[in-house]
Formats: sequence, structure tokens, C-alpha cells
Amino acid sequence: MPDAPLMSRLSNLATPLVLDWIEAVNEDDFDSFRQLFTEGAEVVRGDRLIHGRPSIGAWAAHEIFAIRLRFTPIDWQEAGAEVAVRVAVAGDFDPTGLPDPVVILLHFTLAADGISRLVVAPVGTPVPVGTPVPGPAGF
Repeated sequence: MPDAPLMSRLSNLATPLVLDWIEAVNEDDFDSFRQLFTEGAEVVRGDRLIHGRPSIGAWAAHEIFAIRLRFTPIDWQEAGAEVAVRVAVAGDFDPTGLPDPVVILLHFTLAADGISRLVVAPVGTPVPVGTPVPGPAGF
């Protein structure tokens, strides 16, 4: 579970949507998770494009909630409607051959009514967002 001081700093983001998303995953709250996305949202994971809230729900049920993923934020950047968060990942998956810790990048694009786009990418993927916000470390 993420440490309280880091989650507190993350709560200083201009929008609570990203924090709500991480908390929904970490608390196994699938219904709240789905509702954070706009109807026409898309998720990009590798070469896969998942479009629309129902398809995102099906993807998340299998790839996030079924294996009880947990995300611990490491650091983030925020620029307007874009937020990129580097997270350590834990869960019920076989870590053989994976780095320890497993770290991925979550790049959110936000709209007034929810998350309109989420890109899940390996760390090191360029993310076009602005100046880092105060956090434990820069990208």
C-alpha cells in the first residue's frame, strides 16, 4: 500500500482523478474505477487500443483487478490536463524475469467529466508533459 506522506503529496495534484484512480485500484473498487473514465475514453497499452468505458472495464477486470494489482506512486509530472505518474507495481503475478520493483508509467489525459485517455507504458517512454510538480523525485 502506498505510504501516507507520498499519497498526501499526490493529493496536491490539480485534479483528484488520478489519486481516485490509484485508490480505486488499490482498494479493489471496480465500480468506482470504471466511473472515473469518460464514456468515450481510451486506454493504450503497448500496441493495444481499448476504447469506451465498457471495453476499459473488461480490460481492467482481467488485467488489473483479477491479479489484484497495487500501485505505489514514485513520482509524477503534471501539466494542464495531463498527468504522468511513475508507479511501482505489485500483485498476484509471476515476477520471474521482471525487474524488482516492477515500475510502469501511467499517463493520464483528463477532461471535465473524467479520464479521457490513459497510456500504460514502460518507464523511459517519453511523456509530453510540462514542468515536474513537487514530488519525491523528478523523471
